[in-house]
Amino acid sequence: MKKILFALAVMTAMTVSCNVNIESDDDAKKENVAVDFSAYLGRATKAGMAGELTTAGLQAATAGFGVFAYYTADEPYTGASGPSFMYNEKVTYDGTRWVYEPIKYWPNQFGAAASSEEIDKVSFFAYAPYVEVTPSNGMVTGDNKSGIVALSRNSVGGDPMVKYVVNMDPGQGVDLCWGVSKNGLTASVDGNNNHVAKGAPYIDVVKLKQGDKIEYDFRHALSAINVTIDAIVDATTATAGTAVDANTKIYVRSVSFEGLATKGALNLNSTVANGPLWTDYSGSGIPVAEVLTVYDGRRDGKEGVEGAVAGNETPTGLNPVLVQSRPYGATGETAGVTKTAVNLFNSTSSTASVFVIPSNEPLKVTIVYDVETKDDKLATLLSDGVTHGSTVENAISKSIQIGGHDFSLEAGKKYNIALHIGLTSVQFDASVSTWEGGTTSTDINVPQN
Repeated sequence: MKKILFALAVMTAMTVSCNVNIESDDDAKKENVAVDFSAYLGRATKAGMAGELTTAGLQAATAGFGVFAYYTADEPYTGASGPSFMYNEKVTYDGTRWVYEPIKYWPNQFGAAASSEEIDKVSFFAYAPYVEVTPSNGMVTGDNKSGIVALSRNSVGGDPMVKYVVNMDPGQGVDLCWGVSKNGLTASVDGNNNHVAKGAPYIDVVKLKQGDKIEYDFRHALSAINVTIDAIVDATTATAGTAVDANTKIYVRSVSFEGLATKGALNLNSTVANGPLWTDYSGSGIPVAEVLTVYDGRRDGKEGVEGAVAGNETPTGLNPVLVQSRPYGATGETAGVTKTAVNLFNSTSSTASVFVIPSNEPLKVTIVYDVETKDDKLATLLSDGVTHGSTVENAISKSIQIGGHDFSLEAGKKYNIALHIGLTSVQFDASVSTWEGGTTSTDINVPQN
């Protein structure tokens, strides 16, 4: 009996040994290949959540990028399945390479030591910068009311979507990017070639060999707009003009932009050749061009008055130096529009941009501003409600042109728009004319008593 048991034990050991020998250490290394990433920003576009995305910003631990991956077995990706392999996987840079947790391995349906009729496929989609969401509803954790506000849910089939809301504050805008293949992909392990074109998403990728990476090139999905404003007095160019008189202030009341979308959803299954695929916020149609107005925060007829209704003095999106917020001559009196160009929006940098969703509609700008002049002889009051003077409101609309033609915003492009407020001073000219006809005399007889 003991001999029989011993024989069985030897046979079992031999069977196990055979299985181990078939899958040698080298073969195991080929089979268990981790999915690795690398990332690249073709054009430098601020670290973290807000501002222009730079290569350094993308590599910052607080940024990184998010990945959706769809495992479809031997079936091609159709956009019907859900993200069964990765959902909003955060990929960050540790100083030498891109890392994520937990590590995922390429499926092993086809290998060097065995064969299968099926060839597993995985499709990858990426966006940047990364945001944390609740997977079950896709909503961003925290109090995000603008920028990236939501992702498609982990239980929903279809292409992954990133929902975005525009913020006209340069310090709050987010430069949303989507990832595409940097160089294209043809090689794979075991002779099963991939067919991923340069500038396209990684769709139906067959297991790569060890050391190969999903290499992303991130592209800008938004348009960047930098808007400056200055005043040109008695001239046709800013350099030739004179300074605005010390008794006059030019205050911006509102600026409206027509021909852009304020919110939408970005489909990550987008190619460079066709551009980013934007839909409306629900994801069912094209983005709707809207009129986006940035106000100065004044209202209720109390503009500029100290101690007015709470919030009355807070500019909403406009550069505070352009808004009347204090009585004339008071500490902190704002400069208004001057000969020196400044950012129209709330930034001390004249080059800071806001990010908007492009549409196919022509871009048009409307600006409303007041020209206020102190004059103690007048009974009327200026917008501070204290100082005597005259106020003239101006509303100017203009279609923005490049090369003499109206144009629509394009994703991945930055536009510099300079608003010049032209002023012509009221001037007088006078002379004294000589008496006409020379000197004449005549006698006038009046009735005599």
